[in-house]
Amino acid sequence: MNRPHTRHSRKRTFNPTSIGEMKRFLGLCILQSHVETPNIRKLFTFSDPLYYHPIFNHCMSGRRFEQLLRCLCVYEGNAKGINKVLDFANHMITIFQSLYKPHKQLSLDESMLLFRGRLSFRQYIKSKKAKYGVKFYILTSSDGYILNFKIYQGKTETSIDIDTETSSKSKTEKLVLNLMQPYLYLGHELYMDNYYNSVALSDKLLSCMTHTTGTLRKDRKDNPKDVIRKVLKKGEHVWTRKGKVYVSAWKDKRIVTMITTQHHPRMVTTRNRFGKQITKPKEVEMYNKYMSGIDLSDQMLAYYSTPKKTVRWYKKVFFHIFDMGIWNAYYIFRKHCNEKETMLGFREHIIRYLLGFDNLTCYNIISSRKPTNPRTSNNSGMTLPNSNQGSSQEGASSQLLNTHWPEPIPKTENCKRNKAFLKCRLCAKNKIKKETSYRCKGCTSKPPLCPGCFEQWHCQAENID
Repeated sequence: MNRPHTRHSRKRTFNPTSIGEMKRFLGLCILQSHVETPNIRKLFTFSDPLYYHPIFNHCMSGRRFEQLLRCLCVYEGNAKGINKVLDFANHMITIFQSLYKPHKQLSLDESMLLFRGRLSFRQYIKSKKAKYGVKFYILTSSDGYILNFKIYQGKTETSIDIDTETSSKSKTEKLVLNLMQPYLYLGHELYMDNYYNSVALSDKLLSCMTHTTGTLRKDRKDNPKDVIRKVLKKGEHVWTRKGKVYVSAWKDKRIVTMITTQHHPRMVTTRNRFGKQITKPKEVEMYNKYMSGIDLSDQMLAYYSTPKKTVRWYKKVFFHIFDMGIWNAYYIFRKHCNEKETMLGFREHIIRYLLGFDNLTCYNIISSRKPTNPRTSNNSGMTLPNSNQGSSQEGASSQLLNTHWPEPIPKTENCKRNKAFLKCRLCAKNKIKKETSYRCKGCTSKPPLCPGCFEQWHCQAENID
């Protein structure tokens, strides 16, 4: 409010919002992910039949929606950087963990949220579909329920140690222990890729009654050299034991190095996705079976993604976490209430609840909108009134048109001209600099209009008020 605004800026007057309006706002944000449009204002059009969706204008105006979206924030005071979303993220994590207790197998991996704007901790991962953006470290169940996550904050981020014993550990080990903190000493099995795994981390997690299985990088510290340097032929499998940790190597198309504290390395017979019998190590089979939790959650979030293009990264992160909450809610609903419910149907139920339109029909929405010019209703995407609807509607429409006539713009006290001039509303909309001395007599906003623009302005249904 302290910034300078133009004379007709919508930021000069902001009406206080309410819980009901914010529910409608969030409902429209979720619905927006189901409808593809070039920009937000296309969703609120009355005149363009290509993008006409009456539910949006029935809930709120396009300007009000943009106002709420512009002022949206989930932080207190003058927070900067990651603190703009940190409190909201921690609150959502607490809800996730309180609503569901996972099974034995857990998976940990990173996920990317697409963002190409300026950001100090923006990451690039070549193997991800969204190569640029905000990186999330996510802990999920083996079938995709999101249990815990952490947003990457850059090289200068500070990790909170669980106890004094972790103060000398690497950042990767601290990250895994922090994400696993609510699930230590419960007998879980954790599956990770080679970015996280090491012999020291497996020892530490095993002392916390948590087993690990996953791929291993050859250059990790404390790796057994007799297995790492072994030259293998195709199908050959070797392993060794270091303390309570097994490290194995197996060559298929290339050499795969594995680490596990749960499964004794041995060759087993299994079937691939085509039903063909193949032989592979036990630890590889279990890793392929339980490591897909993050991929499944990313797949479900990508179907209907609420985040839209914006220069403010924290809003995109907010809506991404909001989508995580919807996916977790759908996961629990499908698991305990209705196995046949689809993700789209579940999101539609949420939208109807937030908008408060459980029993609303298309006829109620269209009939409740403001009347339009019947001569241009075909161009505005609205249905022309039937002849059997009576002459009362025709009389109302003609009466509406008869009230819209040009009148001279009244002069102000200090005006030295013979007439008062203002910028034509339609010319300004078309980016043309032109002034006029006439305005509409019937419109409540009294828009200044050129005589040549008068008919074209009122042929647009959204401009009649």
